[in-house]
Amino acid sequence: MINLIDMGKKGIYWLLLSTGLLLAILSIYTGVRFKSLGAFVEVKDSFEGTYTVAAEVPGPEALQLDRETGTLYFISNNPCVGPNPRGGIYYLKLDRPNALAHPFKFDHPMNFHPHGLSFFRGKQDKKYLFTNNHRDDGSHTVEIFSIVAGDNLEHEITISSNELTSPNDLVAVGPRQFYVTNDGRSHDQTTRSIDTFLGRKTGNVLFYDGNAFKTIVDNLQFPNGIAFDIRTSSLIVGETLSGNIIIYRLDDNNIIQSVDNFFIGTGIDNLSLEEAGSILVAVHPNLWALSQHMKSLNKQSPSQVFKINYQTKGLKLLYQHDGSIISAVSTAVSYKDNLFLGVVCDNKLLKLKINNDP
Repeated sequence: MINLIDMGKKGIYWLLLSTGLLLAILSIYTGVRFKSLGAFVEVKDSFEGTYTVAAEVPGPEALQLDRETGTLYFISNNPCVGPNPRGGIYYLKLDRPNALAHPFKFDHPMNFHPHGLSFFRGKQDKKYLFTNNHRDDGSHTVEIFSIVAGDNLEHEITISSNELTSPNDLVAVGPRQFYVTNDGRSHDQTTRSIDTFLGRKTGNVLFYDGNAFKTIVDNLQFPNGIAFDIRTSSLIVGETLSGNIIIYRLDDNNIIQSVDNFFIGTGIDNLSLEEAGSILVAVHPNLWALSQHMKSLNKQSPSQVFKINYQTKGLKLLYQHDGSIISAVSTAVSYKDNLFLGVVCDNKLLKLKINNDP
């Protein structure tokens, strides 16, 4: 305990001065952090086109497209407000007029809260869906399903490990092989939240070879979306907090090396690889608004969608809105002349007709 009587006037003066300086430093640092999270960003509407609701399901956060069949796969989960019942996986046939979204049927796992989704076509045209699963007890797994006849999924395997600390997104590269992003290294949610606010580089990327996990990239700043381009052996990772897209290459010995990165903007979410090698990037330009939207759906969270060419660094803004149409866009997928938007919290999947070529 500090005895103010014994300190004297000079001691009290220096104590007050030190306290004031400390508070000033904390205030400046807090302001800088809030600015880096986009708290003061105002997004002007630039969307020119029409939109319809393609499906009404809670939290269609991640989308995957089978271009050969024109089938859109997406998850349904409610990580934001209210109870979080068992999540689901849906599909939508895009070439059928007025098609409705259908839920897949599967018995296992019952404790199922999906986050992220990856589609993989294997040998003999066998199709797989991979997703991260956040269990009710706080543990995490990766669930692999195969798509069978009708509306059915066959559960292939549950992959669990202590190395899955906070899996965010994943990309399949084989029937049992995948890359997955951990947005933080701690199993404790409070610790991860503090790390996120402070902007600490505690994230990583894991590779699962069918038997075990291996950390291939470490010290990332909230790694989120991930994609793999087999044509160039490129692994593309988006960092939510830094706003960087990082390009890695795999050599003949499966050794990964960072070859390039470029800045998009704060709040990078999921990445979608396009046919021509470009990538669609969903962005939350105001992460503070996103955090408030996740607490109350009445609060809007603005969104942007960019189309990038990671080889030429070409960048084009496709969609920008304040959140009044739809908030917190997490994934964008294009098919023919339409753009489909998945979201973190809202109960709808949006279909956009953009007036210019996406």
